[in-house]
Amino acid sequence: MKKTIHVKRRISVLLGLCALIVALIAGRLFYLQILNPEYRQKMLELMRKTIELFPTRGSITDRDGYILAYDENAYVLYLFPEEIEDKEALRQQIMEILPADQETVDTWLNGEGTITADIDISQEQADALMAIEARGLSVITQNQRRYAESLSAGSLIGFTGQDHRGAVGLEAYYEDLLKGTPGKMRLFSYSGGIPVPYEQEVQYPKKEGYSLSLTIDSALQEIVVEKGRKGFERMQPRKMSILAMDPNTGEMLAWADFPLLDAANPRRGRTEQEIAELAQMTEEERVDRYYSMWRSFSAQDVYEPGSVFKVITAAAAYEEGTATDETEYYCDGAIRDIPGVLIRCWSYDEPHGHLTFTEAMDESCNPSFVQMIRALGKENSKEYIDAFGFGEKTGVGFPSEEEGIVPPDPEEINEATFATNSYGHGIAVTPLQMIRAIATTVNGGVLYQPQIVNRITDADGETVQSFAPKPLRTVISENTSARMRALLEHGVEHGTADGGRIPGYRVGGKTGTSVKFVDGAYSTETVVGSYVAVFPADAPELVLLVVVDEPQDRFSGNSTAAPVAKEILEAYIALNGMEPVTDTDTNDKEEPQTENTLTWPADPDGEEEEVDEEARTAGCNRV
Repeated sequence: MKKTIHVKRRISVLLGLCALIVALIAGRLFYLQILNPEYRQKMLELMRKTIELFPTRGSITDRDGYILAYDENAYVLYLFPEEIEDKEALRQQIMEILPADQETVDTWLNGEGTITADIDISQEQADALMAIEARGLSVITQNQRRYAESLSAGSLIGFTGQDHRGAVGLEAYYEDLLKGTPGKMRLFSYSGGIPVPYEQEVQYPKKEGYSLSLTIDSALQEIVVEKGRKGFERMQPRKMSILAMDPNTGEMLAWADFPLLDAANPRRGRTEQEIAELAQMTEEERVDRYYSMWRSFSAQDVYEPGSVFKVITAAAAYEEGTATDETEYYCDGAIRDIPGVLIRCWSYDEPHGHLTFTEAMDESCNPSFVQMIRALGKENSKEYIDAFGFGEKTGVGFPSEEEGIVPPDPEEINEATFATNSYGHGIAVTPLQMIRAIATTVNGGVLYQPQIVNRITDADGETVQSFAPKPLRTVISENTSARMRALLEHGVEHGTADGGRIPGYRVGGKTGTSVKFVDGAYSTETVVGSYVAVFPADAPELVLLVVVDEPQDRFSGNSTAAPVAKEILEAYIALNGMEPVTDTDTNDKEEPQTENTLTWPADPDGEEEEVDEEARTAGCNRV
């Protein structure tokens, strides 16, 4: 009996101990899962994912409010690979709904963390994806960037990446203003498995982005793109820049780089040849090419401007009084007094002889301009190069803007480089710097900071900040500026810039043809042709610059860039209904002088066009 009682007692103690242990374990679990905030947080984190919700990114419009870039609601597919139970089955379901190949879908399914599928999804496709009810998959409505007229200003506006942040162009430069403040969304995964949006506190507060109003005139931009595209196809150059500026304010009215970049599809080749080349490249090679494709020639690349720079030399000399309307120059075909160097005139075989200041500009005579810059002097020349804004960023508000390359201090520059500077060799500029400098020579002499954004507004359309024209300094007098306007018009009517002539209208212009420095020497086979047009010549409201890098089968600025500039101006005149202001009968006019002395096949039908000899002899030719 005593033995039985003893056993029962031991069993009771054991059961008590077991109950105590269970109670302790349950208590501990209750503490860990319910009361302890650290473990409770870890448990919740296993059950939910937090996704960033992009605020509505500010729009980008032209000067009249025409929308160029904007946000639009779109469906976004999110995948959480570590939670997917049957990847093979899910792959097949996704491929039945979306136009994505197996390799792409496998990349999504086998990634790490939160995967955002880089593909456009329609509402019907979104509904079908959500009907799958698979763990590790969710479809969210978010904003995506869209571009109207995406081919018209891709290199200027730029584009956003997969993270909805600006990658290049204005989208990148003004990222902090455009992006706004992101919100958050929680995705909660039930133990049974389907991630669904949290019913409460789905979004944290977010702030919509500011919008940009550009100075761009879409009507003119459309003309520039249309005429530029035709010119690009005709000449097949390596690249081309066309800029239009209001010289009286510094506002950029048009900005186009060729080949044209499609902001809506920036990784697609810009030409058929580029598409084919990209298809044959490794991923690393493609990345390098992408960065090349996304550069804006207008602000991020430099070139030697050639004879367009003679406008700067002439303006500086006239302002300093070292050149006047009575000054005479003499051309015997070349400059021969620099040891080891021969600087030819384009008319080397038929020298110009005696030339006045006006005739030197009309004929674009290199020896005359070497004489002109020598009279100006090294110190004055350097001061004016700096004053016109070369060798410094313009401050237009664009990422990675180039400063260019200018001559060293006067005491360090050699005679050959000093001489060739007079006609735009031995100096490298961006098209943006060049058009600003030309605008300065014709607007009364004031250098403006180029302007691309004129207003910033908030989500309610209220102006946050507006930008007025920003004059930086006066470089030349109104008297000198008036003389430059007259010289440029005279050059179109009677000189080598006749490729931009439009009967009945007052157009000023100057050609440029610079040979390129290739493999340690100037190569006559690779040139940059350019043309600057000023309209109307007597009271400019538009300065237009066309720069063509390595055109095929054409060499002079007058035969490459000038026709494009002329077509743009003709369309601009028609757009604005501008009536002729001069006598359109040119039958009695003396045939204009040109730099052209060679003939070159131009068209398949056998016709020939004249080509600028300057393209072959303007460089510093060593003997």
